[in-house]
Amino acid sequence: MAEEESNAAPANGDVAPMEVEKPFVEEEDATEATGPVVKEGSCGINIEDTTLNVLKSSAGNHIMALADGGLQYLLAGLRGNTGVKAGRYMYEVLITEFRPLGGEGGRQLVGSKPMCYISLGFSTSDAPLLQSDESKSVSFDIGGYLREGTKSRAKAACTGKWSQGQVLGLLLNLDATSPHANTLSLFIDGVRASKPQPIGEALEGKVLYPSIMFRCMTLQANFGKGQLRPLPFKCLTFAEAALADSEQQAPALGSSSSGKEVLLPVGLPDEGTFDWLDTFLAANRQYTELSSRMLLSWARSSGLDCRPASPEESNNDRPPMHFVRNDIHENSLKEAIWSVVPMLNRSYVVMEVKESLLDSGRKELLERFGSDFKKVARVVVGEPPEAYRAEMQKLILQDKQAASEKAAAAAAAAAAVAAARKLPDKAAFEEARAKAQRAAEGKLVTQENEKKIEPTKLAVSLTEEEKALKFRRRKVHDLGERAFAETFTSFSLPKQEEEFHSIEYEWDPAERCQDYLEKWISTKKLTQRIEGLQPSEWFRERKNRWALKVAAWKKFQQDRRLSAKKAAFAKAKEGAAAGKEEAEKSEEDGNNNNNNANNGEQSKNDSISPSAAPQTKAADGVAASFEDLDPWLVTNIDDVSATGGGVGDTATAASAAKGDPLYAKFEHEDWTLLSLRYEVHLLLHAFRRDVNDPTRPTFHKSHLPFYYQRYYGKVLSPKSFNVWSLDKVLEWIEDTVEVTASGTLEADLEEDTPLECFVRLAEEHRRERQLRVDMGDDSAYLKFVKVISTALSSNVPRPTSSKDHQGSAR
Repeated sequence: MAEEESNAAPANGDVAPMEVEKPFVEEEDATEATGPVVKEGSCGINIEDTTLNVLKSSAGNHIMALADGGLQYLLAGLRGNTGVKAGRYMYEVLITEFRPLGGEGGRQLVGSKPMCYISLGFSTSDAPLLQSDESKSVSFDIGGYLREGTKSRAKAACTGKWSQGQVLGLLLNLDATSPHANTLSLFIDGVRASKPQPIGEALEGKVLYPSIMFRCMTLQANFGKGQLRPLPFKCLTFAEAALADSEQQAPALGSSSSGKEVLLPVGLPDEGTFDWLDTFLAANRQYTELSSRMLLSWARSSGLDCRPASPEESNNDRPPMHFVRNDIHENSLKEAIWSVVPMLNRSYVVMEVKESLLDSGRKELLERFGSDFKKVARVVVGEPPEAYRAEMQKLILQDKQAASEKAAAAAAAAAAVAAARKLPDKAAFEEARAKAQRAAEGKLVTQENEKKIEPTKLAVSLTEEEKALKFRRRKVHDLGERAFAETFTSFSLPKQEEEFHSIEYEWDPAERCQDYLEKWISTKKLTQRIEGLQPSEWFRERKNRWALKVAAWKKFQQDRRLSAKKAAFAKAKEGAAAGKEEAEKSEEDGNNNNNNANNGEQSKNDSISPSAAPQTKAADGVAASFEDLDPWLVTNIDDVSATGGGVGDTATAASAAKGDPLYAKFEHEDWTLLSLRYEVHLLLHAFRRDVNDPTRPTFHKSHLPFYYQRYYGKVLSPKSFNVWSLDKVLEWIEDTVEVTASGTLEADLEEDTPLECFVRLAEEHRRERQLRVDMGDDSAYLKFVKVISTALSSNVPRPTSSKDHQGSAR
């Protein structure tokens, strides 16, 4: 009864009794392992399971990291070769030396981490060496925090400062019968510095290996029987682990370097190359990846901050590394890595998408490795197998699921923030907003701590288009636009005469891979622009000749209109003078009766009419029957009266329009379309001549603005034509340029077509539009922006950068 009363809830106004913390019970002494144990001398560091900057002494387990060319800023990671899945075992690390840079005493920061840094813990065999996966690693860091991957708990899990000369002991308890099962503890110089901390549910039941991460330090790792600093209780080391409790990772190469291999994947951009690499590395952990993406990931995991790259320069093959620190550079890092790579006893997979597809690139990559490496090319080109496609479908669905959950969480957080804005108290609003933000990150906020919660699973499925995909689409291309456009025509597959010991074809046999590559290049030629293309002398000569001809036509039209206006004004003035003289004469003859007066008035009108009527016609400078002329039967476009025939009364046309040109009614819009016709016509023929590639006779319509600017030095923008689509502009000149079903452009006229033909086409188009306008079709009325006359002039402005007028996607 008393026990029930003590457990009852307190009455209102009473204070609930505080829960009494149970006294800590220290670990018990371990007993000697029964049965076979780990082979003596076999427990240590797996040199193949370290980052590239780790140096290990030949005798003992002294370790340090390279510190040249920017490598001093990168974290070093390593893993022991012996892991345990049961029992209670420990290992030790002696901090032999702190090596801070610039005399900062280790206080200098690299991102959010101190320069002198160390983290000790345990991880699975497939965990990243830099402990970035919270489900595969757990550790203590130099700040005393317990880390799960890259995430640290809110409060320090251990006490005491780590310094040079100390021995750090890490105890892993996987003994199911112990009160501290599935925990790890830290000891400093044999004294407990932390209570047993849970390793996490994700690591329970798995084989865990010693894992060390450090920077600017020299360490000595001890896995052997003799402890450097004995613990308050007897404990076995990893070297004393029972075989039943442990597993060992044997080095793939052993102590001999005869098995070293360098593997060069050869795959087409954006066709699953990096996804294939990830799959390969997961199944072949004995290979070390050498790539720009690996180096960038390493730098970011080390705390190095990078400025974001622009969309134009972003790519997967060689992602730009804009480090915030001025004393570290991408090139120096790469050179430092390449200087040590050939000397290490390990195998590599070198991921260079562009270089592996070029003869010169493959040669340069192979020259970096000596004769002690077996050099293998793995061609990943062609139709992927069903197993690969099924894996890609799975990844695509996972990406879609993650994006859907993220969008749902963001929407829920936004709704929570909107509701919080209605709270009258500012403090309550800030608290509610913080909870909403944390909820969007997948955390449940309580008064005591934060624990991760599983996001709500949303039902998503693949569309028919997504199911048909052979390769997963990434956010950025494998190659940058410029790098791709400049090199893809030179892509080739490895050949037997190159320095490869073997060439292996992953998806299709050699012949089919070669056919696939040739068709792929031919297709890309029609959709990719040539960045370095320059106009030839043949083009410049015809361009200048056209400019002079158009200028002469415009001047002739202006002169004819001015002459017509002058003639009309002279006739009007002459008629007015004659009428005035006649009126004065009638006034003097005052004896005339009303009829005579009326006759005099009629005579006046008759004298004005002949001059007034032609005034309207002369203002236009064109006869009323001008529209009846067939532009293609006019023998001289500068004088339509010289035609030898036509539709309608040709004699009347010749008489009334004597001296008028075929382009007499051209306005600003007609001249603009006339110039555009010839300029695009000339551009297409010049492109074919300058490229001189039978497989690349033309280009895609989306690249017209780019080549137009490259050849004419001026911008071609649909907005200047008062429309929003380039397709609409091309419709106006479809009598000269054809858009094929694949979206490429073809010239309908021969390159030596007389210049007058373009005037005839422009006049036909003008009459057609005029007829549609007369019939009430307002869409046929054109009104271009006047600035277009400047854009289409012979002036050559400074060309814009290659970032303008980006072409169609690959």
